[in-house]
Amino acid sequence: MRTEVVLFLILTVCFSFSQTLTIFQSQDNEAFFAVARSDTGLCLAGRTYKDGTYHALLGVEGDFYRLKSESYSYTVESFSGTCLFGGVVLDEGGFDIFLLWKGGGWRSLRLGTRHRDMLWFMRRLREGYALVGGVREANDWDILVVKLSTELEPLWALRLDGGGREYAYGVASLKGRLFVVGRSDTRGNWDAFLAVIDENSGRLLSSRLLGTDRKDYLRFVEVWRDKVLAVGRTEFRDGGTEYPTERNSDIMLLIFSAEGRLLDYRVWGGDGYDYGRVLIPSSDGLFLLGESSSDSAGETDGLILRLSEDLFLKEAFLVGGEAIESIRHGAGLGEDFVFVGYTYSYSLDNDALVGYGIPPCARSVKLLRLYPYIKEWGFKLRAVPVRLRVSSWPVSLSRERLRLIELRRLSEPGELLCRLRPYD
Repeated sequence: MRTEVVLFLILTVCFSFSQTLTIFQSQDNEAFFAVARSDTGLCLAGRTYKDGTYHALLGVEGDFYRLKSESYSYTVESFSGTCLFGGVVLDEGGFDIFLLWKGGGWRSLRLGTRHRDMLWFMRRLREGYALVGGVREANDWDILVVKLSTELEPLWALRLDGGGREYAYGVASLKGRLFVVGRSDTRGNWDAFLAVIDENSGRLLSSRLLGTDRKDYLRFVEVWRDKVLAVGRTEFRDGGTEYPTERNSDIMLLIFSAEGRLLDYRVWGGDGYDYGRVLIPSSDGLFLLGESSSDSAGETDGLILRLSEDLFLKEAFLVGGEAIESIRHGAGLGEDFVFVGYTYSYSLDNDALVGYGIPPCARSVKLLRLYPYIKEWGFKLRAVPVRLRVSSWPVSLSRERLRLIELRRLSEPGELLCRLRPYD
């Protein structure tokens, strides 16, 4: 397996000492889906699209690498002071999970069942790592949860089958329990789910479906002051008189106890599509990041919410231009944060996006608090321990120098830079 350094044009807009928005552009399509901090700097995970094939895109120590095989990378964590990338590789008829990190040279692991395997998210624990994704057999997707040791050795792996299609997108740890969230169509409609698993043994402790009578998803889960917070979206509202056959998408935040009991919830929305994708704790509350078409300058914009300590909405901002922007993930940086995603507003294809804090060009948006009735249903999961095939994955590198292009400032930066327009 070969890896190459990708040549990028780095375009910086929204100039500010501490808060910037940066576009990473090449001749291909690029997007970042995850970011983490390591001792050597930021770790960026995503994918490029080249010649009809997707390739995992990895950013580490200021360099960028593209896997030669068809592959994706949706998650990254820190490991031994460096970046640990997780993704999926498709080669030799396989569909396996990979882990890739720099330890002197590049090192790697390949993990898989006898079926097609997917990795959506990886969480660093006090001792080891938790991986969540899926196993596809025929046309059915089941939940896959894997616990790794601090040395990345598999300790246990669990396949959870609810009788329909299940997708696991997030995992967090609190008091010896793993909290896994995602969506399931077991009831014939998409519902959010929460599964609680003993972190040491891999034993399933409880599981339930949550949401309205319409579509409900949970995308991310985080621990906040001995509570478990899960964020996603709900489609409980119709589209109104202008779009009567369509449904709005609103941000849904569910609040659970350390045992997994639903304590409270928040729902916010505007006049369009609103989606919560990630939560970032701070000293006086949280940042909630995602995307929105409510009052958007384009089709969708990146969305940044500032929540108070009691989880009420304080401020909401849109970041974007005249086409499509999405914030897909973020990580804390002291009292601030970094976020990643993609934009279509600068060039004809999509470009990877990295931002620090709330950019000066962000626009305020008003979101209303809504009060749907959140229900709970029983969710019987069949838990089956699985054995993973583990193998090494040889990686070689070819290097190219990264070029930095500095763009000149405009006389009226606020409006033009905010729209991410290309410079003349």
